[in-house]
Amino acid sequence: MTPALADEMCKTAKVSPKAKPRDIRGAIAEKLYHTIQATKLTAPPTTSLSPIGEKAILSGLYKQIKGEFYTAVSRPPSVYRGNPFIIEAGLAYGQAPDSAAKPERPAQPLAEGEQEEGGSELARVIRYANRVPLLYQQSACAIF
Repeated sequence: MTPALADEMCKTAKVSPKAKPRDIRGAIAEKLYHTIQATKLTAPPTTSLSPIGEKAILSGLYKQIKGEFYTAVSRPPSVYRGNPFIIEAGLAYGQAPDSAAKPERPAQPLAEGEQEEGGSELARVIRYANRVPLLYQQSACAIF
């Protein structure tokens, strides 16, 4: 929010821009609230995002996972509650569990909620945020 827009909202709500928050009560607070709700704010730019891209996701899947079907999708950037974000997903499908290549992992203790991968694994979901694997509490999201 720009200072000019903040001043305009204060004028509309008839509140001094220098007023202390503890002094704003009752009808004045309600008027300010409705003014803020009625004001159209521009979304922040999504240029700060650096998408991986469908081509790079597919390249990584081909290199790391044996499968019969590969696909990737990259949605356009969006903003939610003032935070820009982008959703990208890749899928590799069709390899039998006994012949699937298992990447070598360094020995490290399991995090809370994680289990040792067995040979009966039917699917593996690997989540990334900001290009970094989410290793801890992988099941603590809406996709599980």
